[in-house]
Parts: sequence; structure tokens; C-alpha cells
Amino acid sequence: MVPPPSNPQEVQQFLSSVLSQRGPNSSPYDESTKWLLRQHLLDLITSHPSLTLKTATSHSLNHLQADGTIPMIYHGVTYNIPVVIWLLESYPFHPPCVYVNPTPDMIIKQPHAHVNSSGLVSLPYLQNWVYPSSNLVYLVSELSAAFACDPPLYSRRLPDQSLSPYHQHVHHHHQKSDDVAEDVIDSWSWVRENQGMATSLVYLNLDLPVENAVYSIDKPFQDGVGPFDQYSRTMRWLSRDQFSTFPFLG
Repeated sequence: MVPPPSNPQEVQQFLSSVLSQRGPNSSPYDESTKWLLRQHLLDLITSHPSLTLKTATSHSLNHLQADGTIPMIYHGVTYNIPVVIWLLESYPFHPPCVYVNPTPDMIIKQPHAHVNSSGLVSLPYLQNWVYPSSNLVYLVSELSAAFACDPPLYSRRLPDQSLSPYHQHVHHHHQKSDDVAEDVIDSWSWVRENQGMATSLVYLNLDLPVENAVYSIDKPFQDGVGPFDQYSRTMRWLSRDQFSTFPFLG
């Protein structure tokens, strides 16, 4: 596999090298369309520098792909959705193959209108691809718009996350009800942020809208006037209702 380029000049050199190769490692693309293919990829990387160009072998052929993240605006906040865009040998006569590429702490929402369980994306723009007018920049715009209407990824809960001081207090003072308390804790221990990678995820901060409700439930319990079993059931309902209705986004 050819190392991915890291700047605009390297991108151009990378594409020139890949598309001009001859022999067993030559690219499978039609000679008459290589200039257009090159321009499509240059435009894509210029518009979306979060994507990186690579080569990868598929069916014994050396295909180009764009790997990284694309933006998605959800509830006024921009999130990063990891994707892989494969340019098969029939490109640009036919559309690329697009996959949502979840990280290990993400799962694909199922059912989803545009993404199957393996991550393969199906959009009207792909189905109605027209050579030579259809292009990758507009494709990414369509992907972003579709995902904004129906986010394709959710988080996995990480059971080993450290507890907040509040949840430590509940856990340590109610050992006789460990199973119930841990269920409450697990429902709330979601990762909020994972930074430092190109495909870093930005998590929704959904705690604030229910803080008042949590306080009103917690106060009688801490004052000793509320039964713990009723408290734990209510806390489980609040936490699960909060997180079951929102996606975990990157």
C-alpha cells in the first residue's frame, strides 16, 4: 500500500504516481478518464481535508480510496462521521462505493434508511450517478445532509468508565443494593469525548436538560425520606430515556 499523502503538493504527486504506473501495479482506471478522476479527488481533498487518499487492494486490483471523516450538523453542532469512499475500476462511469466506517466504540444504527449492517451506504445521488457531471464533492454534501436527518452511528457503553463523585456516593453508601445501584451507574457512565485522532468523535452533552429532575429526585433520598428501590427505578428510567433517544456521534 502506498503511504497516504499529507499536504496538497504530496496529494498531487501521489495521484500522478498512482495513475501513471504501468505493469502489475498499474491502476485499473480507464486512461480516458484518469484526468477527471484525478481532478475529482483533488477537489474532494481541497474541500474536505479531513479525508486522506490511499491505495488499497480489492479483487487483486489497486484501487484509490478516500478515508477519514465527513462533517454532519446535528442539532446545530458539527460532528465527524468516519467513512471510506472506494473508487472502483468503473469510476467515474459508475459511482464509488461508500462505507460508514465505525470505530470500535461505535455501532451502526439499524435499521437505517441509507446504511446497511455492514456500513454500505445507499443514496439517491449514488443510484442516479451521471457521468461526467456527478462528482465526489457533491456526493459528500449529500452524505452530510442525509446523515444529519438520520445519524448512522451510536455509541457503545463502556462499562469500565470511572464514576462521577455523585455516583461513587450512591455506590458506597448502598452496598446491600449493589446490583440495582450498578445498573443506575452503568446507565449514566457514557464517554463524553475522545480527542486526538483524525476520526475523533464529538459526543453530545445531554446531561444538563435533566439536572433539575435528578436533583429533585435525589434530594428526598439523601434526606432519608425516599425509598432506594423507587429512587433507583426512577434514575434508570431517566438515564435510559435520555440516551436511548439520541445518537452518539462522531
